[in-house]
Amino acid sequence: MKRPFFITTILLITVIFVGIWVVSGNADITNETLAGNEQDEPASDKEELIADQDGVIQDEEEIIEDQENQVVIEEQEKAIKDEVIAEYKDELDQDVIADQEKSNMDTAAQDMEEVIDWNESSADQTLSEDLVARFDRKNNIDMGVVYSNLIEDNEEFMIFRITLNNHFINLETIKYDELAILSFGDGTIIDDGFIWDSTSQGHHVSGLLKLPKTYLNQDTDISDLGSVQLDFEGIGGPEKMTFKWERDVIDLGKGKSK
Repeated sequence: MKRPFFITTILLITVIFVGIWVVSGNADITNETLAGNEQDEPASDKEELIADQDGVIQDEEEIIEDQENQVVIEEQEKAIKDEVIAEYKDELDQDVIADQEKSNMDTAAQDMEEVIDWNESSADQTLSEDLVARFDRKNNIDMGVVYSNLIEDNEEFMIFRITLNNHFINLETIKYDELAILSFGDGTIIDDGFIWDSTSQGHHVSGLLKLPKTYLNQDTDISDLGSVQLDFEGIGGPEKMTFKWERDVIDLGKGKSK
């Protein structure tokens, strides 16, 4: 009876130790599993976070690249527009210059025709107006002068009918009487005593330049002095304008020019 009890006791102790060993082993496995899971899960989350950040960075780089491409496209479009505008402006400027030059020529021609037509209605003409009209162009100014005494009687004055035209300066303020110099074929020179009579204004001016004949010897026939030359210095620039009537023309108007 004692032996079965002993065996039973040993078996019971054995079962207890086995149970303790199994429980202890399972605890270790569980701890290792938990530890492994705890290590695996953070690693996986970190990789996903890094992947998400890489994706965000890539998206931002793509956005920046798209913006840079858009800027390049806009700059190219602006350059093309600027080039087209420059070409158009250049063509427009050339057209404006051409139109202005044509207008200047047309106006100058019209003014010269007016000079020639000044005294066509005058009676008892010895010379036609076109024979006593003289023209010059200096300093971008057109000027015409008619020596009126050759076609029109005047006992008191030598008279020169003058017209000027330009598109650059105001001509009305110029003191033509102070700029005029009259010289004759015999060497006589007169540079003062002139009278300027005009009511014109702006860029187109006409008037009478008169010199009292008291500045000449009253007993002298003007035609005996030879040629007559009228000069102007300093009208719109340094170049001198010159208008000259030779002896042959003066002789045709001899009766008028005394």
